Amino acid sequence: MKYFTKYFVLIVFAWSIFSGSFAFSASLNEELIDAAGRGDATAVQFLLSKGADMKAKDSKGNTVLMGAAYKGHTDIVQALLSKGADVNAKNNFGGTALACASHSGYLEIVQALLAKGADVNAKDDDGQTALMAAAFKGHPEIVKALLEKGADVNAKNNGGWTAVMFVTTEDIEENTVAIDVRKEIISLLKKAGAKE
Repeated sequence: MKYFTKYFVLIVFAWSIFSGSFAFSASLNEELIDAAGRGDATAVQFLLSKGADMKAKDSKGNTVLMGAAYKGHTDIVQALLSKGADVNAKNNFGGTALACASHSGYLEIVQALLAKGADVNAKDDDGQTALMAAAFKGHPEIVKALLEKGADVNAKNNGGWTAVMFVTTEDIEENTVAIDVRKEIISLLKKAGAKE
């Protein structure tokens, strides 16, 4: 019985240490995700040095890299890439950091992700690509960069839409891109072989 009691106390003690360190680690990861989204490069570096996991994801599956890419925090994206962040990680909806940066219009981040091997033709769960996002949101410089890296100009999403369809349609209420920007994007897509 004495042996059992000592063994039980040891297990409880070990569990309390483990669960405490796990909670500490989870807390660091949450802080890292938050710091990257806020653009706090100093906090990101500090948290990584304290053991926060660069692969940590939020409740939607967004990685630290995705958060920084979506918000345009180039310095944080560069730091994460230099530490080997997974450029092709996907969130719960199949989105990637490249799609985030393409949607938000951050050319320098798009270029950095592509240079590190981001899949230019990755599709999310709806079949959307970074090219579709950039075209729809009106970012011709990103459309050009993606096309130069081999983006499939005629890729279709799950609804059968291509990038050029997102730009040419007048049926989408959310499409507030200026007409001259649409024309520039349509020209880029057609030069790359887009079919209507």
